[in-house]
Amino acid sequence: KGGQRVFQHWLIPGLTAWVISLPLSQLAVGVQWWAVFGFGGLLLVLVLVAEYIVVDPYDTRHAPAAVGLTAVSYALFMILTITLVAAGSRLYVLLPAVGLAIFLVTLRNLYLRLNGRWCVRWSAMTALAVGQVAAALHYLPLSPLRFGLVILGLAYALASVAGSLEEGRPWRTLWIEPAAMLAVLLVLAAGLGR
Repeated sequence: KGGQRVFQHWLIPGLTAWVISLPLSQLAVGVQWWAVFGFGGLLLVLVLVAEYIVVDPYDTRHAPAAVGLTAVSYALFMILTITLVAAGSRLYVLLPAVGLAIFLVTLRNLYLRLNGRWCVRWSAMTALAVGQVAAALHYLPLSPLRFGLVILGLAYALASVAGSLEEGRPWRTLWIEPAAMLAVLLVLAAGLGR
């Protein structure tokens, strides 16, 4: 549309393809491989359709598509962290992958939430904080699912606080949603077995 930039619409589809490729590269070709391939292909198509919808901010389906992209991007981030930890990735592989993924997820989700405003600093600070916590958790005897839930909770809470600050919400209510989501994910992680 008249010189409108479209590179922001590549972030979540690119992350989707990256995350789908990880389990596919670890599985032997068989029924499970084809199931992951089929589910991943369907997910990629749904992400592309949602990205097509959010191009037009006046589309009546814009808000549900933006919410869907946000949910899918955080789910993909959690799957990525779980897959990397389950594969026994070294810290020098884990940190750049987690940092880059959460930077892209936060950047895209804040862009959607703030109606087209880029928040590179907030995204970089979120990636830095999540990377530091991921480095510390890497040395603890956590299951991959626990690791993923803790990192997801922190990442979501930080991005939510950043979005609320950019929207100018009052401090009294700003922390409620991020704190509640972080608490739910931490309780869920604590309740899981090793």
